[in-house]
Amino acid sequence: MSNFNFEHHIEDALNVKWKLGSKELDYDHNISFVVVYDYMHLDTNCKYSFNNENITKEEYNLYFQRVKELSSKNVSILLDNKSKNHFHQVDNPTKELKEMIKKLFKKDYDFASFPTIFQLSLYDIEKIERPFDSARIFFFIGRLGFLYMLFFDREHKFYSKIGKL
Repeated sequence: MSNFNFEHHIEDALNVKWKLGSKELDYDHNISFVVVYDYMHLDTNCKYSFNNENITKEEYNLYFQRVKELSSKNVSILLDNKSKNHFHQVDNPTKELKEMIKKLFKKDYDFASFPTIFQLSLYDIEKIERPFDSARIFFFIGRLGFLYMLFFDREHKFYSKIGKL
């Protein structure tokens, strides 16, 4: 008789959430996002936390409006309109961003094994006066288009296009 544990294999197949060390799965660009909060940074002593006392009620309201908008569009639409949404991948993560991710996961690991980090402007950048100073939301896209919220950069200081490694 085999030691095959059918229930364990079914559970692994049904677990679509990303975990540190998970193999990255491709996602269909025609699916809509599902927003999850498993890795959201909530440290009250950190300026990049979603639990930061400096974040205003208006900014939280805007955040949930943006999340609602994200979850109603498919990936390809957001990527095609990235200038309007400032939705793009972080090509060159800063040392500070890498350190924050290591701190969040409480484990030192090879950064290259982590999914690609993205950022999104909190505001519709076509409607504000200084779009490059606006707050940014940092996240990664996991299996099946799960969008994992990570950090809230209220002052847009966390990442710059020409970040230092």
